[in-house]
Amino acid sequence: MSMNAVGPGGYPAQAARAVWELPASLSEIEQEGDIEFMLSVISAFQEDSESRLRVLGEAVDSGDTAAVRMQAHAIKGSAREVGANELASICAEIESKVGGQCITDLEEPISRLVEQFRLVSDAMGAYRDSRVRV
Repeated sequence: MSMNAVGPGGYPAQAARAVWELPASLSEIEQEGDIEFMLSVISAFQEDSESRLRVLGEAVDSGDTAAVRMQAHAIKGSAREVGANELASICAEIESKVGGQCITDLEEPISRLVEQFRLVSDAMGAYRDSRVRV
């Protein structure tokens, strides 16, 4: 596990799988000295995913399977890009549960998705706070 792994509460991850881990691509950007850009990528992910989670919830409520699939797929892709792999896995699960034309049994994975996003966002916030110099 890399030194950039962050567990629940923003503390360094030890034995358990990290909630979020800065991927090599962003770590390289940081090491090259462009911390501002790297932090802007993290912030953009947080803002975009929060918005997509709202839209996903509305799509579930209205039974719009295409929108559920589209939002879960978009969150999954961006989560993988920023190192939020468990979040991406939950999105993949939601995509597969939506399946063909009906929404089935999404309450539990959506609840896990929202909680995992909160954990990832908190970990990213702690990481950002540790990098911002006053």
